[in-house]
Amino acid sequence: MIVWERFAAGNHYQLRKAGQSIRLYRNQVFHSQYNGARLLNGGVWDMLWLPLFFRPPQSIKKVLVLGVGAGAAIKKLSEHIDADKIVGIDIDKVHIGVAKKFVGLNAKQAPEVSLHHADAIEWLADDNRANKKQSNKAGFDLIIDDLFYEQKGEPMRAVSFASNKQAWLKELKRALAPKGILVANCVSRAEGQSLVSGHKQSLPGSFEFAYQLRSPNFDNSFCVASRQMLTIKDWRNHLQSALGTSSVKRAEDAIKFKRLA
Repeated sequence: MIVWERFAAGNHYQLRKAGQSIRLYRNQVFHSQYNGARLLNGGVWDMLWLPLFFRPPQSIKKVLVLGVGAGAAIKKLSEHIDADKIVGIDIDKVHIGVAKKFVGLNAKQAPEVSLHHADAIEWLADDNRANKKQSNKAGFDLIIDDLFYEQKGEPMRAVSFASNKQAWLKELKRALAPKGILVANCVSRAEGQSLVSGHKQSLPGSFEFAYQLRSPNFDNSFCVASRQMLTIKDWRNHLQSALGTSSVKRAEDAIKFKRLA
């Protein structure tokens, strides 16, 4: 059921309701899904926020989300961690408006969240340059890279990790705290492996530790990477402590983990 619709800047936006879920479409491409009535949003969007449990949730204080969509991942982060700051960047101002109005990512309902209409690639480069001048400024504990656009009805990554001598990968690593986690929505398993050392596809300066996450019903491959150790045992323990044993089972039924490094 369509609950909201808009045409703007040559794009066609729709919010559709399916049960308790709201789904954002742009030009008929499925961009985001949020379900406030249950733990999991469903689909690929849980693979953006559930990796936070590779670290103790109380240690995740500063988060950057590149590619907001309708704000499904940010809303779950806001619900399950006590962050000081969650920053979301999206090049589409309509997405920002949807996230604020329909998902509750506004100053009143989620004061720790700040959403910015900007080019995420330029924004991160500028933020890194500004932080370089402040040697005591901490990096992000969690960065989610979900930068996509649609081409002929298909989602495409907005920036390659390998292009321009790995410039984007370098910017992401520069912005991470020493124990920080990068969650990257990749177009293929090979692209995820390129972010991790020890693989044929590995890029220079790739990460030492990583997992691949996949959902049986979707083609997306997510890479969760860090400079420091990641273990599925820690992920299970942190999730169980925060949300209970049943939450671990629901998450593992929906998502398949594979260690990459």
